[in-house]
Amino acid sequence: EPRRRRPGRPPDALGARLKRRRQALGLSQLQAAEQLGLHQGHLSRLERGQVTPSPAVRKRLDTWCGDAT
Repeated sequence: EPRRRRPGRPPDALGARLKRRRQALGLSQLQAAEQLGLHQGHLSRLERGQVTPSPAVRKRLDTWCGDAT
């Protein structure tokens, strides 16, 4: 059975931003994951809002999306 998001949890805006950025760059999940130093499956779960990245990974993702603070 596939993993499911916890009920009542809003969709993760980070996941949507990751997917939009990846598609805008014309990258597959595998290519984007390699750039980010992640496994493809983990990137997929991030895009679907099924996992929450650690603070270090979150910073990398924000920078990759052009949202560095």
